Amino acid sequence: MQLRAADVVRDVLIKDREHIVSHPGSSQYSQHGSGISACGLAALNFARVAFSKKDKISQELVLSEILSQETTEDILSICRSWTSDLHLEVEEISRAPLFARTLKLRTQKYGRPSFDKFQALLSDLTNLETPSVAIITRPPEIIACLCFPISSRKIFVIFDSHSRPNLYPHGAGFIVNSSTEGAARRITELLPVIDFPDGDLQWQAQLLANFSGHIFVPRNEDSPDALTQALLQSSLEVLSLQAEVAKLTARNAMLTAENRRLEKEMDTPMNGRETRRWHSPDAQESGPIASRASKGRSPSRHAASSSRQTLGDVFAPHDTTDPDIQIAFEEQRRYDEEHVRLRAQIAELRAASQRTFDCRICMDEHPEDSVARLEPCGHGFCRECMLSYVASKLEENRFPLLCPVCSLFHAEVSGLLVQQLGVTDEQYKKWEELGLAAFSVLLHCRRCQRSAYVDRQDLNDLNTLSCPFRDCSYIWCKTCQQAIEIGGPQHSCDGSSELEHLMRQRGWKHCPSCRTPIQKDSGCNHMTCMSPACNTHFCYRCGGLIVQSALRTAVQTAVNAHYRRCSLFEYA
Repeated sequence: MQLRAADVVRDVLIKDREHIVSHPGSSQYSQHGSGISACGLAALNFARVAFSKKDKISQELVLSEILSQETTEDILSICRSWTSDLHLEVEEISRAPLFARTLKLRTQKYGRPSFDKFQALLSDLTNLETPSVAIITRPPEIIACLCFPISSRKIFVIFDSHSRPNLYPHGAGFIVNSSTEGAARRITELLPVIDFPDGDLQWQAQLLANFSGHIFVPRNEDSPDALTQALLQSSLEVLSLQAEVAKLTARNAMLTAENRRLEKEMDTPMNGRETRRWHSPDAQESGPIASRASKGRSPSRHAASSSRQTLGDVFAPHDTTDPDIQIAFEEQRRYDEEHVRLRAQIAELRAASQRTFDCRICMDEHPEDSVARLEPCGHGFCRECMLSYVASKLEENRFPLLCPVCSLFHAEVSGLLVQQLGVTDEQYKKWEELGLAAFSVLLHCRRCQRSAYVDRQDLNDLNTLSCPFRDCSYIWCKTCQQAIEIGGPQHSCDGSSELEHLMRQRGWKHCPSCRTPIQKDSGCNHMTCMSPACNTHFCYRCGGLIVQSALRTAVQTAVNAHYRRCSLFEYA
């Protein structure tokens, strides 16, 4: 979508008209691998990217840059690396290295979402001298509202990473407004008021009826692109670990509650058995143990769980020779022994129970014994998923194999792990070949017709190649592939060095004008160069220039003068 900054400024400032911009396919859900909880990351990344463009030539250009499709893709690119479905708090996200370096938290507000509350929050933005942004959270949604000056007025840009059917149904949306009232009204529509009676819901649900607003300003610290990418990767790793900790904490709480419930259920059937067996029809109240000897009374409710005290207290004043009481004592003793034995077994099972982990590919829970863990990222996968991953990458001839989650260059699948996964002999042979190919090159000798792997770096540093086998002394040029004679002249791809060596051996001469090689078969030492338009006459004996002319008289005069001091003929 092509935008003109002048049109946006005219609509917003002069005509006080609201401007809505959306690029199709740009919502957080369209990013491959993104989770449903990436709105917080997108909102804070919008603030970071918007603040990074504050040094443009004009504020109109800043607005045009913020609303462009390239900026939208840059903002939402962080969502494709977030696969967790856990919602992180704004404070947790802002402490990540990428945002802690660029954003500074000024203040925060809490309350029930309403037009007045949102208007007060935006008024705090206008009171700041620098550009600022409010990250507004109404669980489970998070949006951002940027405030910056244009032509002595404050402009509000609301960024929403979700698609809205009635406003921007095909992607994320920007809402540009020049008034505090208009922006607050839009935020109220995006985050509608949910008014629950306080007594109808638990406190967790009551949180949905409140909002929080965190106001950030830029830190004025610019980072190069390489550092920004490193900070982005490290921030996602930190946030992923925080999400894992939160998930494990919630799972631990759930397991603890389930364990208590099971222990309670384990005690309940024993109490119920005693009640049904020893319930007396003459008793007015039922309890864990009832007896005809205690007619008109009911034993304490703690009799089953603390028999050593309650049975003696309940039945001591009565006749213990009663058969029913004796049976009750015997049953209670058996229950106590069984109860102690079961608790010992539970403790033993807990001590011997194996730890589990969640596979990052299939997302299933597996015992720790079947984990395939990569170093140094520490991500764990079940062996079946990792074996399938390795097999597919070997089919694609990929090497090295990086971690399927974080794709860090130094987090590679090692050869030892490949062996432990149980790959076939052909797959492991292909793994070794790819490993050799990554650091070596297959070199073929044309003389002995054999091939061998040589180091890639050594091959790149050399100009001449030699056969890697010791019994073959063939050497050739890497550039022209011509053979090089051992002990011969220095090699040149165009043959000039070899020609010079041959001319020195044979005594051949160069034309002193055009440097054309000349060989004398017989006759005198007066040589005439046959190159076109050269017309050079020289002496083959001393190699000196006689004359460069085509005039017969000039040539004859110069030849007579030269051979008065040099021999025209050579006699054997």
